[in-house]
Amino acid sequence: AGIGARFRAGPDDHEAMPANRKDQALDVVRQSVRPAFDKSHCLHAAEEREREVDSLNAIGETYQMLGDHQRASNLFLESLSLARSINSRARQTTALINLGGAYQDLGEAEKSLEHLETALELSLAAGALQAQASAHINIGVAFANIDEPQRALEHFSRAMAIHQSTGNNRAKSMVGANLASTYSALGEYEKALAGYQEALTIVRAANYSPGIATTLVNIGVVYLDMGDPRKALEVLNEALPLARSAGDRASEAGALGGLGDAYYGLGDP
Repeated sequence: AGIGARFRAGPDDHEAMPANRKDQALDVVRQSVRPAFDKSHCLHAAEEREREVDSLNAIGETYQMLGDHQRASNLFLESLSLARSINSRARQTTALINLGGAYQDLGEAEKSLEHLETALELSLAAGALQAQASAHINIGVAFANIDEPQRALEHFSRAMAIHQSTGNNRAKSMVGANLASTYSALGEYEKALAGYQEALTIVRAANYSPGIATTLVNIGVVYLDMGDPRKALEVLNEALPLARSAGDRASEAGALGGLGDAYYGLGDP
């Protein structure tokens, strides 16, 4: 249902980023991690290997953000191999979760799930709650993307339980939106609305305009799916100026498309 099907937080328009801004972003990361690649350091020392793993992940995450998913996956694979060589479970988990995301973006769902499930096993064995939550969220995204909303719901629910226990409101907002989108896909619109309303309360408290705009658009889409174009119109008219002021083109497009559907539903061409 339009923008309501979005699961992943973050920029949606990486490829539109000008080349000079991409170069600047990569330069910042390279400058920050350069010591890990300075061969004058003893790279065989455990702490230097750890820094190298972290550097590979950081550069890979930057390429991922910029839309170069193949290069990102190569860096995450290198990071994973090195993390395994120094027996760092935490860094293996990070690399596996990053790989899962990269493979999702490359359309390789089976590989994505394989790496994410391994990450979940490692994080459970280590008792690492944040890593467990991240793995559950990404596994949920993977299942949602292959049209298995019920399995996605199970993993999002587990992630939400972790974030509720740790009091991470920002994460609760993101997972709540994922849960709501999944309920919407299952046709459980009242639950979807409740999830989005909870997420909206959190992003409003943080005064985070892009999050407010996106959540309002998602709520508007649910009202349209419920056959209530008048309520959708009200919510989407609030979302549109917020999306424009935040420069969020994806939410702006979602709001405009939803408004068109709402006016059509009201018989107003």
